[in-house]
Parts: sequence; C-alpha cells; structure tokens
Amino acid sequence: MLKLMAKLYSATDIRASVGESSSTEYIWNIGMAFSESLNEGGTVVVVRSGSADGVLTHALLEGLLLMGRDVVVAGEGGDGEVRATIATQQADGGVLVESTGDASVFAVSLYDNTGTKLTDTNGLVDVINVAEAGNFLPAPSKGKISQLVQ
Repeated sequence: MLKLMAKLYSATDIRASVGESSSTEYIWNIGMAFSESLNEGGTVVVVRSGSADGVLTHALLEGLLLMGRDVVVAGEGGDGEVRATIATQQADGGVLVESTGDASVFAVSLYDNTGTKLTDTNGLVDVINVAEAGNFLPAPSKGKISQLVQ
C-alpha cells in the first residue's frame, strides 16, 4: 500500500479514517478528481454499504456535485449493485463507499462507465494524483442529486 497525505491506497481502493478532518477534505477532493476523470456532463452512481461513514460519504457526494456532476444515490449494496446500476442508469461511473474490517477506516472504490473497477493499473493512481494536487475549478452550477427507488 502507498501512503500519501496520511491516507492509505491499495491496488483497488482508497481508504480514509473516520473522524479525521483531513480525511473528510481528502475524500471531498477524491470526488472532484473522479468527476474530472469522467466524460463531461454525465452521471455518477453512488452505492453505500450499510456501515459506511455518513460524513465521509457526504464529503464524496459534495465533491462530485461541486464539479457539476449529477449523482444517483442507489442506496445500500456492494460491488454487484454498483455495476448493475451503472448499466441500468447508463452512468459515466460509479462509487462504492464501504467500511473495512476496521470500524474506523472506510474504503472508496471507483468504477468506469463499463462497471470496471479502477485499480492501480487502469486509472486509480491518476485520480489519486489529481486529488493530491487539489487544483480544482468548480463548475458554474452544482450538479443534482437523486435517490434511486429500489
């Protein structure tokens, strides 16, 4: 695992500690960086596991929305729900926010428009580098958020 800005990255996800203000700001940056990595103007699907931290999930959503990205909150689930909802919503990407085995750490997994999970070999490092730089110009108007009825 790499350790940057006091956050941990595995080959398949980004991790943050619950209750750290630096983690909240950083996850906000991850939302903005992921938005920039996608086609302009599309939608992002967000799925949350039942025990994922609400504050950090909100920070991620705000990062996406500030970049003008529309977000569909698809409720609770896992990897399968993210992939299926990307397909049914024809979304440009997806995010899974989940807790890890350690209750104080949560993970963010990012997916492209085909439902492929970003890893250290296909785009995750690029998103991390943009988030690390933190040079964002928010969109002229905030994106819209909608709740998918299950």
